[in-house]
Order: sequence, then C-alpha cells, then structure tokens
Amino acid sequence: MIIVFGTRNLTKNYGVTNKIECPHCHNTEFWHYIKTGLWFTLFWIPVFPLGSSKHYLVCPVCNINMALNGSDREKYRKLAELNQKFTSGKISEEEYRELSNDIQE
Repeated sequence: MIIVFGTRNLTKNYGVTNKIECPHCHNTEFWHYIKTGLWFTLFWIPVFPLGSSKHYLVCPVCNINMALNGSDREKYRKLAELNQKFTSGKISEEEYRELSNDIQE
C-alpha cells in the first residue's frame, strides 16, 4: 500500500479592505486581506496546519504585501467582511458608512 503525504501552502483571500497608497508602485487601490499557512497533507488533502498562519495586506497592482499584527488583523478582517456584504447588497450604504466608521475608530 502506498501512502502519499506532504505539505501544501494554503491561501485564503478575505477580500478587499480599504484604499491604500502603495509605497512600491504609488497606486491608490483597494488592498486585499490574505491569510496563508503551511498544512500537512495526506493524499493531497490538508489535514492539520504546521506552524502559525501569516496575515498580509496585498496590493492588487504590484502584489507587494504588508504583514499584519494581531490588532490590525481583526480590523482588516472586519473591513473585508463589511465590503463583501455591501457589494453583495446585504446592507445599505448608510449601514455601510456607519459600520465602517465604527471599525476604523
């Protein structure tokens, strides 16, 4: 019997956060909140994580990234979720502005 195992880097894109001017390409765009982590795989199926995940904001133009610390992770995750709700029409523009101001404070 052959057992296939290994590792795999998994990436989750939480979506866009807010407009940031990129220090590398100098474009002002909505940056993406990305989480990456290394996983042990068994028959190409991720089983458990190896080590801790890394969290980044990524420029959509030049793909440069900025690492996020603990307090910023929660803020940008909430912003990404709020933007998804707004763009899918689940909340109104007034609700979006109010919730966005609460998160940014």
